[in-house]
Amino acid sequence: MAAFFFGSTFPAQGGEEAPELLVLLEGKASERIEAPEGARVWELFGEGDRLAAVVSLPVSARHLLDQSDYKVRTLDQPPPGEELFLVTSPRGTDLSRLLGSGEVIWADTHLALVRTSQESADRLAGEGMEIVAVLPPPRRSPPCALNKIHDDPPGEDPVIRGIIDEIDQDAFYWMIGNLSGENPVTIDGSPYTILTRNS
Repeated sequence: MAAFFFGSTFPAQGGEEAPELLVLLEGKASERIEAPEGARVWELFGEGDRLAAVVSLPVSARHLLDQSDYKVRTLDQPPPGEELFLVTSPRGTDLSRLLGSGEVIWADTHLALVRTSQESADRLAGEGMEIVAVLPPPRRSPPCALNKIHDDPPGEDPVIRGIIDEIDQDAFYWMIGNLSGENPVTIDGSPYTILTRNS
């Protein structure tokens, strides 16, 4: 199973965003993959016994990747007009066709990660392939601990405070585990592990 610790933004001094690395992490589906603290997970995907994830993290945290037990590959940020796409093909991955459309970053029998333009992705979709854009998560301020109790600041809405106080940290982490593929789920009475947001 795979587990990721979802991070947040990386503010630099003066309120600017710190430079980021875009990284592909690769491991085995049977093992636990942990993105370094502060990493933002773009996409988790895999096929067979292979598992991979696209994450970004501050350049200053690059040393955290050197301590990992899985394969780490630094990716170029997509240039203007290009994006990362997950390409699923029921007929099997045709590398020559994908290479003609863009850069193939990761590929297996029926699934590939490709950097290409939206126009090329649309052409692949027209050929019967399923295309999903791999987008970075929105930047946001670091979340506070869910189980931390705060005094109501002046002017805070007591209704909102009541909702926040009802959040159950264990239930929240269990839900994230279900959606990230760490926990198997039951769909239509059958066990299933969610490996991508395209599931």
